[in-house]
Amino acid sequence: MIKIVIYIDMKYFKDFQSFKKLSESIDGYELPFRIDLKESITTDIKDLLSSIGAEELDLCNELHINPEEIDLRIDLENFVESDIVLDSLSKLELRLGDVEKTSDSQTFLSAPIFYACLYSKGSSDLENPSHVFIQQWQNETKNRTHIKMYKVQDNFLKFYDRLSSKTVEVEIDNKKLIYKTDNSGNNWSLQIPVEGYENNITSQEMWDLMKNKNVKVKILY
Repeated sequence: MIKIVIYIDMKYFKDFQSFKKLSESIDGYELPFRIDLKESITTDIKDLLSSIGAEELDLCNELHINPEEIDLRIDLENFVESDIVLDSLSKLELRLGDVEKTSDSQTFLSAPIFYACLYSKGSSDLENPSHVFIQQWQNETKNRTHIKMYKVQDNFLKFYDRLSSKTVEVEIDNKKLIYKTDNSGNNWSLQIPVEGYENNITSQEMWDLMKNKNVKVKILY
């Protein structure tokens, strides 16, 4: 019988636990070591859906499609091109927008999503969509989730804003600095001017600002 003993350096184990906690939420958490700012303020699908007041629908029931006649596990690109889906949308007088991939641009998502907006027949892409198809990529399984359909109940511009925009409160020496980024963390702008601090800084300068051992960071939205 072979006995295997594994020794764990508790220092590194504690650092890992701290990092795990930090990744889950850095609301008011003191930063003990360097982290990737972008990774620490990721956005998930729940945030995106909440931003537009999305209501999940039974896709097959909504489109009047027999569940046995459609596979919701296929790629969204192929799904929206299938005759059964196109025919259903035509009967419901809904127009399909392009399939978009968040991986084509910089966002705060930890894993990309694929989505396609639905509009009332005769409306333009500049108007608010009535529904949206969404499919997620799963890093763990290396494949996509089932396609889901949501009713859009708020301005869809908020969806785009949530993808690449964050507002962060950085507290240093009892001074609260509120910064916002509109380009996925590459540049940050100070929302309320504070003497002694630049109004516009880069991601590296943001890290330099945050690495003070007494700093506290809070994600506002």
